[in-house]
Formats: sequence, C-alpha cells, structure tokens
Amino acid sequence: MYDVMQKTLSMYYEDYIDSIWAAYDEHARECYRALKVSGKNILLVSVDLCCADIEYMSEENSMWKACAYTVFGVNSEQGMRILTLGLNNEYDRITDA
Repeated sequence: MYDVMQKTLSMYYEDYIDSIWAAYDEHARECYRALKVSGKNILLVSVDLCCADIEYMSEENSMWKACAYTVFGVNSEQGMRILTLGLNNEYDRITDA
C-alpha cells in the first residue's frame, strides 16, 4: 500500500486529494508513512485500530485524524441473520440490533 500511495500522490497536483479513507489499519499505516515522506498534509481516516495506530495518530502534526472501530463478530452475526431471514422472505423479522 505504501507504493500505491506514493504513486497516487505523485499522479495528482497539489490540493487535488483532500482526504484518504482506509478500510483497514494496515493500509492506513502504509498510507500514513507515504504521506509523511511526501510532506503532504492530507486528512487520513481509517477503520480498525491497534496500539500502533494510536501512536501515529498522537504524533505531532499527524494527518491521521480519526478511526472507527467495530466488533466484526457482532457484525458478522447480524449480517448472517439478515441474510437468512431475507432468503426465507421473512423481512418483517429483520430488526435493528
């Protein structure tokens, strides 16, 4: 992801990219490294979180500003429940967890 981010940053003129959203913290860390090397101050937000992410987010002048976290097991259970009810045409039983 580091190489992809470096290439992407080099393809566009200054201020063309105003933010980066990463769906996985490993990808976000590599984007963060590429942003630091480039010197560009582009907002970075991500999904998932670990201690290393918090350290990067806490660095002075860090462009990594936000992170969302979810409990994937709960999401998976709810997703499978909705899928099963939908496949059985039991849409009325689908409720907000």
